[in-house]
Parts: sequence; structure tokens; C-alpha cells
Amino acid sequence: MSLFLRYLTLGVLFAALSGCSSARFVQWQPLQNSVPGVSKSPMSESIRTSLLTQLATGRKLTQSQLRHCLTSSTPQPPDDWQRAIRLVCTHLWLGRIETDPQLRFGLIQSYNTQLEQLARLLYQQGSFAGNKALPGLTLSLQLPIDESGQLFSRYWFETELTALGYSRSADTPAGLGVPLAAYRANTGQGRDRWYPPEGIFRGVSLVLQDFAVDGPNLHLQLEGIYQQQRSNWHIGQNLYPLALDAGTAYLMLLEHADLDAISWSGLFDADKVEERLGIYLLEPYSPDKIPVLMIHGLSSNPYIWSHLSWRIFTRPDLAKRYQVWHAFYPSGPPPFFNAMRLRVVTEKLRHALSPALDDLAVNNMLLVGHSMGGIVARMYVTDSGDRLWKRTFTVKPDQLGLDPDSLAQVEDIFIFSARPYVKALVTLDTPHRGSAMAASTLGSVASAMVSLPGRFTGLFARLGGQLKQVLTGEMLPFLGDFGPNSIQVLAPGHPLMDELAAIPAADWVEWYSVVGNNTRYACPDDCERISDGVVPYASAHQPYAFREIVVPSEHDSYRHGASLDLIEEAMESVWRTAEAPAAKE
Repeated sequence: MSLFLRYLTLGVLFAALSGCSSARFVQWQPLQNSVPGVSKSPMSESIRTSLLTQLATGRKLTQSQLRHCLTSSTPQPPDDWQRAIRLVCTHLWLGRIETDPQLRFGLIQSYNTQLEQLARLLYQQGSFAGNKALPGLTLSLQLPIDESGQLFSRYWFETELTALGYSRSADTPAGLGVPLAAYRANTGQGRDRWYPPEGIFRGVSLVLQDFAVDGPNLHLQLEGIYQQQRSNWHIGQNLYPLALDAGTAYLMLLEHADLDAISWSGLFDADKVEERLGIYLLEPYSPDKIPVLMIHGLSSNPYIWSHLSWRIFTRPDLAKRYQVWHAFYPSGPPPFFNAMRLRVVTEKLRHALSPALDDLAVNNMLLVGHSMGGIVARMYVTDSGDRLWKRTFTVKPDQLGLDPDSLAQVEDIFIFSARPYVKALVTLDTPHRGSAMAASTLGSVASAMVSLPGRFTGLFARLGGQLKQVLTGEMLPFLGDFGPNSIQVLAPGHPLMDELAAIPAADWVEWYSVVGNNTRYACPDDCERISDGVVPYASAHQPYAFREIVVPSEHDSYRHGASLDLIEEAMESVWRTAEAPAAKE
């Protein structure tokens, strides 16, 4: 086969098995900063002086003065001083206990509009100046620090960012303040080690912190509120939800990542992306929020979870209870090896985040796996006993003659127990009994080009010449040459896949299953004729599932609304049965 045809074949296989996801998530359209109006404010000098005098002496403005302050207009944009006084008047009105709730929505809109225009006077090339002096007006801004005590180095106004293909819930309440997406580099130290290496992206809100009057001059103190530290803002005795935008900050992270490249390397040359294997927190760790750990499949990456992650980040009711964790692993090695390694990473993460392991979060997790990621995920919730070992080896573990560290790794690949901290599992488009595509010509070409990592081949190479003597006859074709790769394992009839498919989840685990269907057939009459184009119903169907649905999709049911609803159902189930009810609100 020519090199061109080989790579064309691989491209087809890559698109089919991985479940492709767009690499464009958000569009940035910079807006011009505020330009001072050239017309004179319609406020007479006497009214202007009266407002400043009363503000300076601490006397409350009358409702008539507040209304005049907010409703005056000009044929041209107001100047910056008028924007500032309107912001102050809106701030004062929002602080009144007797403010009509129906009026508050309009007041919040006015507050946010004036505040953003003024904040833009401090904004240049992605960063903010600490202060700026204008005729009759001084602006100051206190920038926030994140959970690690570090400043952000880059900001984007949410009004300049358009999410591509992602919509917000219609019932999301309007918030107070100007939402920003903020960025800083990942230091690789402390908890940054658990965050994506592309950088730390967070949501920030700008608010008016205070104001002061000095003769004819008005001083405004603006403040940036880091979103994970505060979700509400007091004005007077009233409490307002902040207009925070963690969802857009998340999309900015995806926009700056280059995960497609490492997906390809992860399948065909795993050693190149070895350092990227891990579980990544997409937000600061919260001890009282349920982690939703998402595990991608073959030649794939966490891009596929953008719709699910967006739903969690942009729904206040979900963001309050759940936190987003993404797994990445090189997908060339077999799922049994990758499952072992991710379980080890998970244990390290749990101990790092909660050394006493007494947080609600580290004891109550939901796992979501797509395609081969579902195979990896199910090995968190099953007790293999010695069933997989006996299908592989003719001798007991202590008869292999391996050093203790190597033996521990080999045992953990084939002998594992259900993790009690995983309370529910969702598998989507998962080939529990293999996929014919992996055994096709496409699969054979791809399999021949997979380069297994030294960590995997070296583990079995330590057995030396005795390896073939201790393997069972049915596993000799797969492990005899220090293989197999993931594509070979996913072919129908693999002994370990067949054995794993027969093992139920632990009795405390609720298992949810999604089967994709891009055919004209439907259940219950023609279930066996259903397929998503990669995984047939007979392989994707999960008899041990607590609940299973069939959705109209190709090998990408993670996008489908019904799939997201089912995952949300699983999330709520974990929350209701969480082991630390005192931590709930």
C-alpha cells in the first residue's frame, strides 16, 4: 500500500473511531474602547453640583434625582463623567431595600452598560491599567488574584466573545457586573500541576466597589471579583448574583489548546505525549462538589466533552454541585494498561486534594466514558478477581519472577477491584464486545503503525524468554511480542474483552448506557440491526445498565441532548446519595 493511501486510510479510521469535535469554540471580535462624547451633558451645572454636594456629604439622593440621573439623554453618546454619575446613581438605587423587583432588571442592565464603558478606558491590549485620570473623574481598578495567589495576565470582555455552537439556558438569571475571561500561565507548581498545561482560564466579574467625591471630582473604585471565590455581591443590604462567565473562560481554554495533535501522537507514538497523561481539573478544587470525570476514547481527546462541560459551567444549579475533571491518556496501548495507569493517577489526585480522604468530592465521583473510554471507565467499577489473570497466564503472579514494582503493575492490569469512591458510570458508544472496524483492513493498517510506549513493552519484556511459556494459548498471539495495541484489543473476540464484558459493576454503582444509532432501524423490534457506524448495538448494549437509551447519532452521542440529559440524571443520583450530606446546601 502506498504511503498516501496508508495515511488516507488512517484519516478515515481516525475520523470514525475518535468521534471528531470542532477545533473552533469561540470567536473573538475586539470592540473599540469607550470614546468620550463630544456633546455637553444635558445636566445643568446646578444639578451636577447638587448631586456631587449631596454625595460628598453622605445624604441620600431623592428618587427624583436618581431618575433624572438615569433617564437624561443626548443625541450623541454621553461623556465619561455622565457615565460615571449614572453608574453611581444606579448603584445607589440598587442598594435601596424598597426598590421594585421588576425595576431591578433594567437597573442592572444600566449598571453593567455604564460599568463596561468605563472599564474599557482602563483596558488596552488585553490588560488593565490600575488607574486613569480624566476631567472631573478618576478611575481605579483593583485586579483579583486566583486561588494560588497569582494575578491574571490577560483578559477578554465577554461581550467580545461569541461561543460557536453553544447556547445558554434561557432561565439563567441576569447578573450584576461585567463578566471577563481571564488567563495566566501554568507555573507547573503546587496545584497548577493538576490544571491544563495550556494555562489557567477563569471567569472574573468587574463591579463598582466604592465611590468618593472630592470637590468637583468624582472617584470610582472598580474591583475584579474572581468567580470561584464569590458568587454574590452586596449593594447596601441587597444581595445580587454576579454576572460570571466560567463557560466562556472554558471555551477560551479549548481555543488555546492543541489537543488534536496530541490525540494523533497518543495513538501512533504514545511516548511523545507520555508527559500529558493525567487527570486535569478545569476549575479550582471544591471539597463539596461532585467530580464528573470524563474519559475520552481511541485517538480522541477532551475536546469531545465540550458540550457536557459547557452545560455544567453555564447552569448555576449544576455548577454549584459538580466540578469538571478531564482525563487524557495516550490511546495506543490497550485499555487494560491505560485503566491501570489512570486508576493510579486518580488515587494520587485524591490524596493530594484531600490528604485525609474525608471530603465529599473524593468519595463520590461520576465517571463518563466514550467509546474505548467507556472500557477504561468500567474498570473502575468492576471486581475482576482472577478471571482476567487466568485468561492470560498459566501461572500465579508470584511465579512470574518479576521484581516487586513490576509485579505490582502487571497484577493491577489484570487483577483489580471496584473503587468505592465511584458511585455511578455512564458509557457512550462503548464497544463492550469489540468493533468490527478494528478488525477490518482499516484497522489492520492502523494497528501496524501503532508504536507502543516503552513503559508498556518494557513491562512485559522483563519476563524475557519465559513470557511465551507462561501465556495461555489464546493470549499468546496478543502478548507474545510484548503487545497488543488498543486497536487489536478492540477487535471482536479478544479474550480479555469477552471476559470483562461478562463482569457486572459493583452493586453500589448505577450504570447508565447510551447507544448511538445512525440507521433507520429502532428498538425493540430491530435492536440487533442498529449501529452508530462504528459500534453495533450488540456490542454497545449493556445488560448490566441501570438505564439505557438509544439516541439518533453517529459515533458521537456525547453531543446529543438526550445523552446530556441522561448524564445529568446520573449526576443528580450521585448528589442525592453522596456520603457527606452535611456538606450539602
